[in-house]
Amino acid sequence: MEQSVNKRLEVFIKSSNISKVDFALSIGRVKQDIDRWVNGGIKIPVPSLTDILKTYPDLNARWLLTGEGEMLTSSIEKEVNQYKENEKMHMAEEMQITRFSCSDCIEKERIIQAQKKTIEIQDKYIASLEVGSIKNDKTHCG
Repeated sequence: MEQSVNKRLEVFIKSSNISKVDFALSIGRVKQDIDRWVNGGIKIPVPSLTDILKTYPDLNARWLLTGEGEMLTSSIEKEVNQYKENEKMHMAEEMQITRFSCSDCIEKERIIQAQKKTIEIQDKYIASLEVGSIKNDKTHCG
């Protein structure tokens, strides 16, 4: 069963580690509105959805409205950046171990590995978009 916009909003609020009160204040609403949306199933007004997306630019609008894609638009970027940081630390360790190795070769290998990981992450993202596209095609075909 697919989650509703309301339930996805609840997931976002919980994953953001902010209280409903703070979330409500951040978008110019009160906690009771948030409670009605996530607990009572009351439809979230379009102006409020707009305020949410403006206030939380990392929240993926496509995910919030349709459930497709990643919750955060920066998830993939964060994963790539985290991988690059890990690679930098790993390379520093490796360079100490292989002091007598060719530093150009080590750098080239590090770049190749980082590019392979970036390609892998992008392939996952493309696959998730293709799955969403297939779902949309099936719903439009009848």
